[in-house]
Amino acid sequence: MQPNYKKLRFDEIVLYHRSLVSILTSKLFLKKSQTENCNYLITKFNVLEHLYLKRYIKPNFNQPLITFQKIKEAMLIRKAVIEDSNYIATFLLLAMEAIVCEFIGQNDSKKAKDFLLHFVQKENNQYSYQNCFVVEEEQEIIAAVNIYDGSELKRLRAPIIQYIEAHFSKAFNPEDETQSGEFYIDSLGVNPKQQGKGVGAILINFVIDFYVIQNKKTVGLLVEESNPNAKRFYLKLGFEPVGKKMLVGKKLLHLQVKPNGSL
Repeated sequence: MQPNYKKLRFDEIVLYHRSLVSILTSKLFLKKSQTENCNYLITKFNVLEHLYLKRYIKPNFNQPLITFQKIKEAMLIRKAVIEDSNYIATFLLLAMEAIVCEFIGQNDSKKAKDFLLHFVQKENNQYSYQNCFVVEEEQEIIAAVNIYDGSELKRLRAPIIQYIEAHFSKAFNPEDETQSGEFYIDSLGVNPKQQGKGVGAILINFVIDFYVIQNKKTVGLLVEESNPNAKRFYLKLGFEPVGKKMLVGKKLLHLQVKPNGSL
């Protein structure tokens, strides 16, 4: 039975949703045929709760709970095009400048940006705009995510290796950050002016919806072991630890979201 939202305080609405999630996750409540739909709902509730707790959405006490669809109506999430390249490189670099500098062997922000932009603009490499989604709000791009099929890593990385060896005169043979069996979120970045508003959560939820729920694919990513906030963020959105990896000297946790029924 749905509560009377007109009589509930903000914090009581959150508690109601937590109780509902608890019921949905009860094995006694679920039949096998219902599990997938409930997992889908739980992911949505987690994002909604995050936005409510941060006060990014103002509760509307004259209507039932705002839906995830209504949150997304203010934003457009779409496949990137080449014209988006500068935005993509700028936002992704916020999350990966340190690792790009490790790749090229130079601690130079401008060279790191030029390097990343070079590949975002081109096709058939891991950082290409072809492997990105962008978020638009009021016709302005405010975030981007880079995601690709892990089974394609060696092919997509080959142009990166060739370019680094040719232009930066250094051998480049990093560890495999992903593998067959997952679509890999390489990087995600949000315009600093839009950070703290739940944009990242909405974008990750979109990725889960598109790849995991609709297309039955596993989605994976890496977070630094030294970054507990990032780990908490992704765990709250449904990711689970599946192992550890090393990449250019960094210790990383491997997290995944799998379709229902996958081992």
